[in-house]
Amino acid sequence: MPESGGPAKWDELLGWWDEKLALLLDRLRTTDPDTPVWTFNDDKVASFWARRQAHETSIHHLDALHARGDVPSLLWSPEFAADGVDEYFASCMPRAVRRAAVDVEGTILFHAADAGRTWEVRLTPGEPVVVGPPQDAAIDEDATVAGTADAIYRAVWGRPSHAIVSGDRALLDGLRRP
Repeated sequence: MPESGGPAKWDELLGWWDEKLALLLDRLRTTDPDTPVWTFNDDKVASFWARRQAHETSIHHLDALHARGDVPSLLWSPEFAADGVDEYFASCMPRAVRRAAVDVEGTILFHAADAGRTWEVRLTPGEPVVVGPPQDAAIDEDATVAGTADAIYRAVWGRPSHAIVSGDRALLDGLRRP
């Protein structure tokens, strides 16, 4: 048996995954969302994991669709996709940056018109990434990423996207992914 506790034989793997998925879903459904739990950010409650797993699963679902060559242009609702962008910026990107600081400098404006959402991301080498609503209309962004919330969600997670990128694309490419 491998160290991970998973099956040693390929034929047993899908059944094992199904059992682990059933256990995860049971825990997510039966655990009070406010139960204190370990997380890798400041949200130290069980609801963190329901959200984290929803977005983790969604992005890997997209990966599987890409592998099959069957990728719809719109996959997620504007609300879910915008929450995925929030989750990336609030939870996952800070963790990735702690492991390896960004090496690009500039400001990116992300705009998802269908969700009515805009995020401004300021990147400075050696400093924490600053994310929030646009602070000053007079500031010229170095790059803009615009499209549906679905397209922005894919772009921030580094997946092929129909988002329109103008300005310095190196800034988008320089975002750290978990």
